[in-house]
Order: sequence, then C-alpha cells, then structure tokens
Amino acid sequence: MAFIPNNTTPDNLSEQQFQAASWYVEHKLQLKAALTVFLVVWCAAFGGYAIWGMVKLFLIEYPGYRQMQRDAGVNYVNFAALENARPIDVRTVQVFAAGAGKADAVATVRNPNARFAATFRYQFVGEGATPSELEGFLLPGEEKPLLSLGIPTQTSFRSARLEIRDVQWARLDAHEIPDWAAYRTARMALSGEEVVFTPAQTQGQVSRVTFTVKNASAYSYWNVRFIVLLYRGQSIAAVNAIDLSSLRTGESRPASVTWFENVPSVTKTEIRPEVNILDQSAFIAPAG
Repeated sequence: MAFIPNNTTPDNLSEQQFQAASWYVEHKLQLKAALTVFLVVWCAAFGGYAIWGMVKLFLIEYPGYRQMQRDAGVNYVNFAALENARPIDVRTVQVFAAGAGKADAVATVRNPNARFAATFRYQFVGEGATPSELEGFLLPGEEKPLLSLGIPTQTSFRSARLEIRDVQWARLDAHEIPDWAAYRTARMALSGEEVVFTPAQTQGQVSRVTFTVKNASAYSYWNVRFIVLLYRGQSIAAVNAIDLSSLRTGESRPASVTWFENVPSVTKTEIRPEVNILDQSAFIAPAG
C-alpha cells in the first residue's frame, strides 16, 4: 500500500495546486466571460478612438487645412512679389568745389518700395578723386540726398557717378509696424528752424548757415545728422552736414555749418534730419 503525505493529493499535486485547479474549473465560464467583456470594451475603445480621429481629420481639420493651403498660395504670390524689391533709384549726381584740393558730392536717391528698408555701401567714382566708401540707408519710400564731403582731389573733379554696393533689404513687420506713415511721423518730428544763410561776401571767405534744431518727438537719439542744402533756383548749389549727439526729446539746440568759399545766388536753404528710426540702437532708452 502506497504512502501519501498529508500535504499532497493524488497524481503528485500539492494542496495549493489542487485548490487552484479546482477554482479554475469552477470559475472557467466566468473567466471566459470577463475576458470576452474586456476584449469587447478594449476593441470598442480603440475603434471609437480611431473613428473619432477620422471624423476629426476629415470633418474638422481637413477643411481648415484646405483653407490654409489656399491662403498659403495667395500669401506666397504676395510674398514673392514683395520679396522682389525694386532697386534704388538714383536721380541726380552733382559735384561741387569745396576749397583747395577738395570737393563735395551729392546724389538724390529714392527707395521705391513702400514696405522695404535698405542698408548699403556707396561711393562716388570719377576721374581725379579717390572718395571713401560710405555706409547709407533708405527708409521705406524715402527720397533723400547721399553725401560725400571733403573728397580729396588731384585734378578738377567736376563729375562723378554713384556706385551702390552690398544692398540689404529688410521688409517691415506688419505686426510691429502696421502703419509706417504714423510710425515715421512720430519719430521724425525733427526740424531745423530759424534758418539764416550768410554769404561769404559779407564775412570774408566763409559762407555760413545757422539754425536751431528742435526735437519735438517723444524719442531721444544718440546721433542725428542734419543735412544742409543750398539751392539756386531748383538746383542744389552746395551741400553740408552736421552730426548732433545725444539729442533729447523736447530739446532745442543751435547749430551751424560753413563753406570756406562763396556760394552765390542762393535762393533757398533746406535742413533735412537723417536718422535710421528702424535701428533700435539709434534711440536713447528712457531714464529709469
């Protein structure tokens, strides 16, 4: 007769194994039902998520995507047109004697682009002179004179051509500057007033323009150049410039420029401020 230990059951099963097997047999149908419910719920959840994704894609996002494509096409055409900035227009170039062995040159230039600003290098080139290469800028839609003063000359320097190089265009940000005219007006409230031209024949060999600079804007500037143009009729007869540093908002300041020769028959004097109001480093930050 075989001996069976108290902690085992027939067929070499432990008591725990026997109890587990018995529990499985008794609950087999319930386990199968629970697994079936779990799989149904999981499939329903996954299928519902997939169906929602399809609905969201085709009924909600896709129409917006198609509209975005259409808008992008329109914007691309406009952007391409804007990117093709028209070149700087050079109107006139003039050269004037500026004393022994020197000359001044001026060119009237225009930026024909309403939403593009330009920075560049320029030089007046002609026989008998070696003028320096200078840096310049043009604000959107701006027309102004470019100067080169005190050019050393070896012979008579009577004519020149303007060469503009390394032009860099920058398009105005429509969000930051939606109204360029208002932006410019607020920052360019700079003027030269009480202008007096004194010709050389009344004070030896020096012609002089005196004026009062006024900064009526709400902004202060590290440096502002004031270009002085003397006209004979409709034509420029002489040019000069003065740089004023630390020009504060609300400030008035006397200024003057001189020519060491006679400038005859002057009929008009024009004072033009020049500062790159698109360059934030040009502004003095408010105190405090």
